[in-house]
Amino acid sequence: MLHVLDWKLFEQLVADYFCVKGWNATVTADGADEGIDVRLATKTKPDQLFGVVQCKAWNRKRVGVSQIRELFGVMGHVNARIGIFVAVVGYTADAKAFAANKHIKLLDADDLLGLIRGLTDAQQADLLQRTTQGDYRTPSCPSCGVKFIKRVAKRGRNKGQWFWGCRHFPRCNNRMQPSAEQLATSAI
Repeated sequence: MLHVLDWKLFEQLVADYFCVKGWNATVTADGADEGIDVRLATKTKPDQLFGVVQCKAWNRKRVGVSQIRELFGVMGHVNARIGIFVAVVGYTADAKAFAANKHIKLLDADDLLGLIRGLTDAQQADLLQRTTQGDYRTPSCPSCGVKFIKRVAKRGRNKGQWFWGCRHFPRCNNRMQPSAEQLATSAI
């Protein structure tokens, strides 16, 4: 399921998991997030940042060392004690090596699902219900936060092929290629 989940809902699922575990977890606003998708604080000190979480719902490539370096830099900039990176596909060997001994925890889809399976049945059901209500497969525009719509390329090398485009076009020109699963199961 995580491979077809909208990136925005993926971030919310991660935040919801940390809330269930007793953290004060807040998803950052749409648009430029300065390298932080979820801010973590303790319940006893909700205004004091404790940790930062970066999420990547990428389906095709592993997270590389540059993204982990960026998280480490953000941790120092905002004075976060811990950094957590959650990526659907996983990490390169260089990324794993860099994260070692730096208070950075790397989680992939299997790790996240394992953590969720460790919750009570009621907590798991609640997370599943909140995550899958409505259209959870259509990606959201990273700038506007609205659901993309299917568009068809009218020219260029991809002429006739569909892609995800912002419904606020031409004011917002964000677009995204569909995943392999979306291409296989969807027709215009």
